[in-house]
Amino acid sequence: MDLVSTFGGNIKWVDSCRYLGVCFVSGRTFKCNFDHAKSRVFKAFNTVYGKVGYLASEEVVLGLLHSKCLPILLYVTEACPLLSHNKQSLEFTITRIFMNIFQTGSLAVVTECQFNFNFMRIQSQINICTAKFLNKFILSENRLCSLFAAKTAYQLSQTIL
Repeated sequence: MDLVSTFGGNIKWVDSCRYLGVCFVSGRTFKCNFDHAKSRVFKAFNTVYGKVGYLASEEVVLGLLHSKCLPILLYVTEACPLLSHNKQSLEFTITRIFMNIFQTGSLAVVTECQFNFNFMRIQSQINICTAKFLNKFILSENRLCSLFAAKTAYQLSQTIL
């Protein structure tokens, strides 16, 4: 069903929309969908891994993953509210990539590899990015930002925990 604007144009009624690469989902609360980002990460990783995967060391592959794929996955996560299942899904995306790199199906092996290669968990990376974003938001001289400073400070204290 389409909505009709005051100028006579039709506006489609949809369940989700993408704006600046972020997929917003309709609902009672503000939500984002990260499925498109996850598929783009897999596509980027497969492209990189297809070119250098078997020739390069694990350090090089993980460096490329960190510099080329993680920004795609973490894009706008600091500003969008994430539910626990969103964080688990983003974490699993990286877990699957590690399983591919180290040719294992074991979660324990993946965890050990992440630890040994100093690869921070996605949840931790999101928390750090969120804390930086909120801190900049609080310190901003923008009047609109200052209206929400108290709420933002509370959210920052919850993020750090």
